[in-house]
Order: sequence, then C-alpha cells, then structure tokens
Amino acid sequence: MPVNFAVDDGAVVLRTSPYSQLAREGTDREVGFEVDLVDVEAHSGWSVLVQGRCTRDRHASDAPTPWVTGPRTLGLRIEARAVSGRRLSPPHAERA
Repeated sequence: MPVNFAVDDGAVVLRTSPYSQLAREGTDREVGFEVDLVDVEAHSGWSVLVQGRCTRDRHASDAPTPWVTGPRTLGLRIEARAVSGRRLSPPHAERA
C-alpha cells in the first residue's frame, strides 16, 4: 500500500490510521518495506527493501504528512535490520 515516509536515523517512519490494515497487522512484528522508482523512458529504475521490526512511534509529527485524507494519527517506525536493493540500468547499445 502506498504511504508517505521519511528516514530518521536509519529507520523508516510513517503515519497511518490506527484502524488501517498496516496498524492492525504490522505493529510489533517483523515487516518488509519496499520503495521503487521506475523511469519508463530511460529503461531504468531501482528498488530498496528494508526489513525490520515495526513499532508504534510517539513522535508521529516527525513523519511526513500523508497525501490521503482522513486522520493519520498513528506513527510507525521500522528499525532497519537488513537493507537490500537493486538498480536497473538500460541495456548497452550493441556495437555495429
């Protein structure tokens, strides 16, 4: 599910509704958080996966304001245990 997020001292922070699926099923558990960027025209992109424990964060005001409407009062913090990623580059032109 798309969310607005920030990185704070190596952890991912975000705000969500206390009634969201993320809040109900992801709090106090190991989770995966993925961020992707695709540039269709350049045939390139990247993907980063953060794995770690998701906990409630009392400093929800530090997280970015979500773009979606409605109350997003629950701050969540994912302390990175492992970070991996991949960069996709356009294929090199074949030599004639």
